[in-house]
Amino acid sequence: QRLNTLGSRLSDQELRNCLMIMTNKPFYEWVQNLSNDTNFLNTLSLSDKLLEEKYHMELVLRFLVFKNSTLQEIKSSNDISEFISEKTQEMALDSEFNLENERGIFLKVFKILNLTLEDDTFKKYYVESSSFKGKFLISSFEAITIGLSKSIEQWDEETDIGELKQKLINLWSEATFTENIGAGANFFSRIPQIMPFSEDFFKNEN
Repeated sequence: QRLNTLGSRLSDQELRNCLMIMTNKPFYEWVQNLSNDTNFLNTLSLSDKLLEEKYHMELVLRFLVFKNSTLQEIKSSNDISEFISEKTQEMALDSEFNLENERGIFLKVFKILNLTLEDDTFKKYYVESSSFKGKFLISSFEAITIGLSKSIEQWDEETDIGELKQKLINLWSEATFTENIGAGANFFSRIPQIMPFSEDFFKNEN
């Protein structure tokens, strides 16, 4: 806060990084390591400016926070940035937070996504051209990673790539998804709809 008052304004994530370093530096280094994973970075299509502002580290935290939060916890907050910061501090201070297990899930989710669609993963799918186009969409990131993280053990990176690609295409035909990602759908209006939908949509019970 002092840095923001006296100098160049920091992004929310840069402030979180300061908080993590002060609270639990090894945890900060663990998050930083995840944010530099090649598969993870390859699925994103972020500008240099967003990377400089450490937005990819925020996306790691969003993944961890949503995966480890209940819908009720999310609905009880009215500021998404504050909620992510509070949950980040909770994870950093929790001696029982299983870093090894969380890392394994994270790496597997983004490995299979990178093998499937690379940097098209979180872009919009256009039926008329049968292709993914445009920029990175945070609403797509939330829907895909929330659901896939819950059922990742059901997906095999060697045999299920084709099926997952079709799932990611079909996602854009699902009303629950498309009706909750427009300009009028902010985080607190879309997540109560997207979270349960996504967890069910990405089950792979074949």
